[in-house]
Amino acid sequence: MRILMINVVCGIRSTGRICTDLAKALQAKGHTVRIAYGRETVPDAAKPYAVRIGADTDVKLHAVRARLTDGCGYGSKRATERFLDWVRDYDPDVIHLHNLHGYYLNLPLLFGYLRTCGKKILWTLHDCWAFTGHSAFCDAVSCERWADGCHDCPKVREYPASLIDRSAQNWQDRKRMFTGIPNLRIVTPSEWMAKVAQRSFFGAYPITVIRSGIDLRKFYPSRNDTKESFRIPKQLLLFAAADWTEDVLQSALPFLQRLNDDRTALFYGLSETQRQQLPCNARAMEPTASSKELEMLCHAADGAVLFGTPEAMLSDALRDAKTPIVATPEDANKLPLCAPDNADAAGFWATRKEFGLLGKRVLLGVQSDWGGTIKGLPDLMKLRGALDDRTEMIVVGVSERERDALPPNMIGLLRTDRVETLRRLYAAVDWYVNPTYVDTLSMTNLEAVACGTPVATYRTGGSPESAMGTGPVFPKGDIDAMTRFFCKTEYASASVPPASVDGTRATEAYLRLYEQ
Repeated sequence: MRILMINVVCGIRSTGRICTDLAKALQAKGHTVRIAYGRETVPDAAKPYAVRIGADTDVKLHAVRARLTDGCGYGSKRATERFLDWVRDYDPDVIHLHNLHGYYLNLPLLFGYLRTCGKKILWTLHDCWAFTGHSAFCDAVSCERWADGCHDCPKVREYPASLIDRSAQNWQDRKRMFTGIPNLRIVTPSEWMAKVAQRSFFGAYPITVIRSGIDLRKFYPSRNDTKESFRIPKQLLLFAAADWTEDVLQSALPFLQRLNDDRTALFYGLSETQRQQLPCNARAMEPTASSKELEMLCHAADGAVLFGTPEAMLSDALRDAKTPIVATPEDANKLPLCAPDNADAAGFWATRKEFGLLGKRVLLGVQSDWGGTIKGLPDLMKLRGALDDRTEMIVVGVSERERDALPPNMIGLLRTDRVETLRRLYAAVDWYVNPTYVDTLSMTNLEAVACGTPVATYRTGGSPESAMGTGPVFPKGDIDAMTRFFCKTEYASASVPPASVDGTRATEAYLRLYEQ
């Protein structure tokens, strides 16, 4: 089967990676796949699939036209004519549309061809642009004019920005062009988007929900390199207490005296003075160790000795790790042995050390484009200002201008498509925070969950669906509620089965639609 995908980018950003991940899986099953794209760079791994529509000059001229006339989708005429000549030669069995906005396609020409080509056509709606008169992000302002005809667009000055408002005519044009196409099926990545599309002029088409998934070979938890990072070649015994008073510390010494030479004791929560009292066969963690660090220690430990009533988060970590709890000094040498993790990828502690995150509770935000305010960057800045110095916040995907505007206690990393860098960060932080005001289905939520990190988000579009119940969902824009939560909450774990975010499920679902 020959399959043609059309998307604004190829192999980068969320929609570009969705296309290439699907293409790789389809090619592995023996199908031929090409991805026609309009702009920006293509990673080397995606180049075998990539077919450029037009050139940079076409995109720039189209963007100027859109800015002056609110005419996104009406430029690039010559580029589209040449592309359609190529399509006729390629002769695909299935044409799979993705994001058609982005100043690279002439919509009247494209849909004139689609109306008469006789091909099977799928259109995955990654945002709202296709059924509005202008905006891809109408949900940001809760606008629903698109249901029966756009006008007076409140987002006309935002992407695709225009000096005039032609939304009423654009909506009529899109309804005329996009409806009545034979063999067209609409696909949405979330239940929320399916309900919205059903209310639009796309409601006349069959609508299928196929939740996007993650390539679990790219996004997965970091291995626990606790022992090698702390140079502990022996079995590890974790000591913890609700309150390390001097009496409690002294009661731990009989345990240390009875430890065999193949055991190392690691203490959690001691003060600096108390750490100096430990004998040579014991180590101590920083008093400010975060909940994620504690979780990794619990999973690496071959046993634990608890004094008094430990903190709730410590109890949860030990329970989830299924670590034996020792009751008496005599039991200290009866703990079962534990095989070390020999995974090849960089470990949790290596990542924390590299980014300077040891002893911190770390919150992470990731976007390919923060889009001013619509992805919640100002909200993250407000949240950071309300939290103590033991918390670190990293935002990935900022422009140089946005990075320069961040407060000094936030770490800003520029946009990157290096998946391994993103994976290591997702897997090393305590929380992924996504205060987005627009999202059909957040791929960054899924990436975080695949890496074992819980997600806190706003009740925006399909974002709660992709958070998979791993963390709290706040009313959109309620930064006060989010702040209250993070001021009192420390420990959480995204205990979601990997299969729930596995992208192979989406591939199989798309293949079934292609073959129907």
